[in-house]
Amino acid sequence: MPTPSPVVSQFEFSTVALLSQGNGNERARQDDPGVEEVVQPYLRSAKFSGAFPHYRRIGNDRIDLVTFQFDKNGGGFIMETAQCSVDGIITAWGAHIAPSKATAWDVHPDKRTRIKAKAGAGTNAWFRFDESLPSIVAEDALKHLKAALGRPEISN
Repeated sequence: MPTPSPVVSQFEFSTVALLSQGNGNERARQDDPGVEEVVQPYLRSAKFSGAFPHYRRIGNDRIDLVTFQFDKNGGGFIMETAQCSVDGIITAWGAHIAPSKATAWDVHPDKRTRIKAKAGAGTNAWFRFDESLPSIVAEDALKHLKAALGRPEISN
């Protein structure tokens, strides 16, 4: 493993090292509090409940959903937003997902919005910890999320 640069905090170096080792979703979620520490306070202030990486805001006529997805090869993530009925989700095969358990991943991909750092396909367009400091990436992700949640179809 490389040694940390003097301008990179030990936390940021550890996060980059872990996320660059192909940790996948679960390991990245557990080992990277950076995004969670920056984004979760905003989501809580916007009345979202849930736990990282799945959040929901139950309203009178819909549930707003936000889910974080990490690159299975490490080093990056995207966010997905969606909405569902206050009654939850009925899957294509007839299973019911309760409102308190619904995630953006439970909504058909055609009905989800993918929030990524830049235009393009593939993980190169994702928010990348392996290309920038985690604190900068987390703030950029928060900016994009705020813009997405400000859209009329996903707002208070």
